[in-house]
Amino acid sequence: MPEAISTLYSALQEDPGRSKGHALLARCYQRAGREDLALVHDRRALELQPGHWPSALAIGHAALARNQISEALTAFTQVARARPDLPEALYGWGVALLGGQMVADAVDVLARAHELRPDDLLICCTLAMAYLSADRLVDAARTVAYAVTLAPRSPMVARCVSALRRVRDEQTQSMSF
Repeated sequence: MPEAISTLYSALQEDPGRSKGHALLARCYQRAGREDLALVHDRRALELQPGHWPSALAIGHAALARNQISEALTAFTQVARARPDLPEALYGWGVALLGGQMVADAVDVLARAHELRPDDLLICCTLAMAYLSADRLVDAARTVAYAVTLAPRSPMVARCVSALRRVRDEQTQSMSF
């Protein structure tokens, strides 16, 4: 990995306007555990080639990890426009929308990601939790039931089941008063 980084870095010193070179260097830095430098080069790749969705996707994930919702929304929106068929982009966009308290939009985006990749447990559970946030209990229950069929012993699924029970119990208690 150090050799690839050195080679790409030298090539970019000679020709700094190569967006794909910056994107490749970003992936190398990412694999080397240097997220800070990966982000610098992904941003540069995106400046040079605004439609370069892999760099926007990486920027979106990095922004989510730092809880920078606005930056994540911008990046994932850009990726979703370029690649509306990419579940990873839709998932990230949905999570960013949830973080920005745009629950109805998040449900729509996560539902699309789930349609594209129905057996992805992370997408399925995130959609179930979004349904709960939107007070769509029937949809949440259906999605949680599907998640249980995918991975009945998963801790993530257990959290979804628990959250669904908690919401149902709260509704039952509020109705009894």
